[in-house]
Amino acid sequence: MRDLGTAGEKFFGTLCATAAGMAANKSETDINGWDLFVEIDNVPSKFDRMSMHEGLIETKIQVKSTDGNKKFVDVELSNLKKMATSSLPCFYVLLEFDSGDIPVRGYLRHFDNDLIEKTLRRVSDEYVKDPNVKLNKKKMRLSFHEPIVPLAALVLKQLIMNHIGASHFDYLDRKREHLKLVGFEEGAHRIQFSFTGDDKLHKLIDISLGKRGAVQVVNVHGASLRFGVLSDRHKLTDDTALLTMPDVIPSDHGFLTFRDKSTGRTLKFPVDLYTSPFNAWIPKPYQKIRMDAKLFEFNILNQGKTFNLSMNVDLLERFEVEEALRMFKLMHMFSNPKNVEIVFDFQDLSSTAYLKSGDGFPDQSKKIGTLEGIVKIKRYFEVDTPLNFSDHELERINTKPNFIIKLIEGDPEIFTLKFPTIDDIALGTEIESFYIFSFQLGKYVFIELILFLGNVELEDDGQYSITPRVRRSFYKTMFLIDSFNKESLKGEITSLIEGYESELPVINFSPVFFESLKI
Repeated sequence: MRDLGTAGEKFFGTLCATAAGMAANKSETDINGWDLFVEIDNVPSKFDRMSMHEGLIETKIQVKSTDGNKKFVDVELSNLKKMATSSLPCFYVLLEFDSGDIPVRGYLRHFDNDLIEKTLRRVSDEYVKDPNVKLNKKKMRLSFHEPIVPLAALVLKQLIMNHIGASHFDYLDRKREHLKLVGFEEGAHRIQFSFTGDDKLHKLIDISLGKRGAVQVVNVHGASLRFGVLSDRHKLTDDTALLTMPDVIPSDHGFLTFRDKSTGRTLKFPVDLYTSPFNAWIPKPYQKIRMDAKLFEFNILNQGKTFNLSMNVDLLERFEVEEALRMFKLMHMFSNPKNVEIVFDFQDLSSTAYLKSGDGFPDQSKKIGTLEGIVKIKRYFEVDTPLNFSDHELERINTKPNFIIKLIEGDPEIFTLKFPTIDDIALGTEIESFYIFSFQLGKYVFIELILFLGNVELEDDGQYSITPRVRRSFYKTMFLIDSFNKESLKGEITSLIEGYESELPVINFSPVFFESLKI
């Protein structure tokens, strides 16, 4: 009686022995599920430090032999499971002897991701049918479609290498990742729970729409879901639990555009769109669509018949001043909403709505004026970094920015510089003077070194003064109070002043500023 199994294994071992860089070691087939442990030396032609860590490629191969020409074999499910769950590259080789002493044809079957999924799904199905199933009594058919032509060692080696790719380690990482995820395509877990009360339902809907928070639920039962089969998980089961959804992702990204048709003002904001998975089963009055613009939230309720707009003023300090200004402008637009057009522009949604009435926000004219002033100051001082203010800081700043803008944008005559009597400069003499102008807005301090040009005058109190005709900005900066370095600032300004040359007399008022500086 022909022992094709032994003949096939010996032929394959001889084949590996004749290939440069391949070594086949016998395994205990009935125990491990494979016949041979094959090592392949993948030494590059030139030394490469980027791949010097790869080393030997280790593979597991099972050899099947036949006298016929059928391109399939039936394999015990227990062996297939061992091959599927091995972290190493695994292959089947089919040798056709055609009643001869040596095989005339050979085929290779890579145990790839598709075969892994098919095998593990079949194992799962068998355990559903019979929890005590013996996998070695069940078989699954393997088909072979990749010929080894010619049936030579170098051809076999190259085919194996083609499946593994350039990096053995990358192959192992991909296979391990696939083994962890396969079968979980419909999600890894299912949780059942109960709750009572409209307040909890509203809370549950909100957190399903990406809002932070938690809701208490009862009768919690958890199960894992793999290959469509649920399995109880006691660690996910309890009488009560706090349910959170910290990783909710938007269902779409787009824009909301608000246009006040009475004034023509238009404001456009990027927003994230959230739709609740619970909308499929909750009563229609509870259904909600949420749009998050960070600055505000816009909710569509009652199947599009009602809108709700809430401003995140409590988060104001997170937004840079330009964005905060846009938020207050939107609030002001809705202080008396009578003729507002709202355009929704998303990949899967594009529509227009009109708001003709509703409860409005308080008038925001003062906040808008304050923030517009800060923006002008920021641009004047050429500040590139974001400026952030809390609502409390804006209340304290109030109208101060508008007064400062008059100083920095107004005529230089609004300044009058006084100084003690000096004997060496005659009245009417044209002089230049360095003066440091500074002010604080919230946690920021702005400083400008100005060079004024004017004529010396005598005041009624006996002091000299200069009413500038011309001003020139020499140095502008902004810093946080907590990070202010007085000596560094003094050094920079002093160096500028000392390096200035002029044909006119020059008075330096900067020492007075640094002496009185209390920061």
